[in-house]
Amino acid sequence: MVGEARDGTEAILLAKQLRPDVVLMDGELREIEATFESLRDETRIVILTMRDDERSVVDAIRSGARAIVLKRSSDIDLLDALNTVAKGGWYLSPAISDKLLMRIKRGGLEQNPAADLKREIAILLDLTRQMVRGYTKKVMKKLKALLRKLRF
Repeated sequence: MVGEARDGTEAILLAKQLRPDVVLMDGELREIEATFESLRDETRIVILTMRDDERSVVDAIRSGARAIVLKRSSDIDLLDALNTVAKGGWYLSPAISDKLLMRIKRGGLEQNPAADLKREIAILLDLTRQMVRGYTKKVMKKLKALLRKLRF
């Protein structure tokens, strides 16, 4: 272990300074998406989280996480994840992989083109997806107001 951060902002600064091979992050951080965007090209990210729902897992992987470990997992699972990611691999807690495999067997994971588009816009403009979402809502409000005016 080369460092410890209290939040996403500090994690970004510390990771850029120390250049670790692997970053273990608490998946409950509010600013985790921005942290992913800043770190994913420089280091491998392992998420420790309580969330095992499909959307959270898929979003974390699409945002750059190389491993997702549930907080209720054993210490051995966490060590396996860290070792696997350090060697360049990917890791999902067994409970997560079981859920995803069952979902795929039943008919696949749902695609969300709007979320994918927002993610791509965020990357291109160097913004968080929440910021893109906020701007999109503002634009839609203005468009609705304009359409109401045009209808009289």
